[in-house]
Amino acid sequence: MHNCSFIGKKTMTKSLKSILLSLILVLPFMAIPVASSDAITEERIQEITKRLETYSPDQLLDRREFLINALQDEDSESEEGSSESRTSMLLELSIVEQLLIALGILMIDDITGGTSDPQDPTPPPPPPDTTPPVITVLGANPVTIELGDTYVDAGAEADGGETVTTDLGGLDTNVAGTYTITYSATDAAGNTGTATRTVNVVDTVAPVFTSPATFTIDEGSTEIGTISATDAGGVTLFTGDGGSRYEFTGGVDNISSPATLLLSASAISDGYNDFETVESFGCSTGYEANMYTLKARDPSGNETVQNVCIQLNNINDEEPVVTSSADWSVNENQTTVGTLVAIDGDGGLNDLTWSIFEGFGDEDDFVINATTGELSFKVAPDFETKAYYEVAVTVSDGLFIASPVQKITILDVDEDDDTGTGTGTGTGWDWNRHRNRHRHRHLKRFDCN
Repeated sequence: MHNCSFIGKKTMTKSLKSILLSLILVLPFMAIPVASSDAITEERIQEITKRLETYSPDQLLDRREFLINALQDEDSESEEGSSESRTSMLLELSIVEQLLIALGILMIDDITGGTSDPQDPTPPPPPPDTTPPVITVLGANPVTIELGDTYVDAGAEADGGETVTTDLGGLDTNVAGTYTITYSATDAAGNTGTATRTVNVVDTVAPVFTSPATFTIDEGSTEIGTISATDAGGVTLFTGDGGSRYEFTGGVDNISSPATLLLSASAISDGYNDFETVESFGCSTGYEANMYTLKARDPSGNETVQNVCIQLNNINDEEPVVTSSADWSVNENQTTVGTLVAIDGDGGLNDLTWSIFEGFGDEDDFVINATTGELSFKVAPDFETKAYYEVAVTVSDGLFIASPVQKITILDVDEDDDTGTGTGTGTGWDWNRHRNRHRHRHLKRFDCN
């Protein structure tokens, strides 16, 4: 396909030929090297012109293309080429192009314009632009930011004012690592320049515990509480120095936060959840002070240590203990037996209440003060009627009870004693008083007056 446009008719008239001949006699010399111009004669020009006049426009275009290729081939085969042959081809090419111009066929690329011949004095066109834009990275490079922080890019600019595009390279400030940001700009000639910035995301901050250091649990419990800590990179919890006393769910010594902390089986066996055995441990004062810790560690190895204090709540889980004697000796004719004494099994946590246990022994003969624990006969006993009693009493802390059996021995006393009250001490027989009593009766029997 010929890169040209046709204007006007495509056949030459006789008048047009005469005009062309005058043009052809002048124009070829503008494109043919001076050193070869002597070889060009008017006869030669007329000969070539007469031959070309018989060509149609398409044939002229084909001939032009042939001559151009031939000249280029000659240039590639030899720096100098055949002077006579080259002059002849240039002359014919010049005549062809002038004929095409005269015919109204406008040529877009014209080899006779001086761009193909090495001897053409016409200056060559400027070389193509192959220099890419120079990009300047603004701000610090490299940049270091803390894990989890927000990154704001300072950008870059191109020396030619071109638009700069930014590729963050997958930058994720929630993941520690080294990232490369790439800037690029393309100029009008299609040249692309690039520049880079290095961003280092680092983790230098240790985890922070969000759970308390002191836990208060009811005695008898096995669960201490929930342990938690925060960090931008995630947290793994460790039992630290408390591995012998507590563990995480599943019996493990490390786990992701948050996690449930439990007393270990050995600690439970040793009474670490019994208030009466260990009221607290690991606290700043008291039993095993400051001996236990927990650790929180992030993926970068930053670690925080926290002391752990476990306090136990005393709850009602023990029955009362009666400390007074269950054996009593009481003089006849008196109602008071004595006051029973008991302590709360939970260390005084609860108030105690006394009562007569129903359905055992001589319960109908006794009453007891519910608050003081004083045990009494309803009716004063008589040695001659009954000298021994048994009654069960109950002491309660509201949940647990103790019901010891009380054994009461009645002592025989001198019934002529004006007081008639007895001692109520429960200390046993008074043998001197018993002997004097019988001597008094004997003297009275032989008194004649």
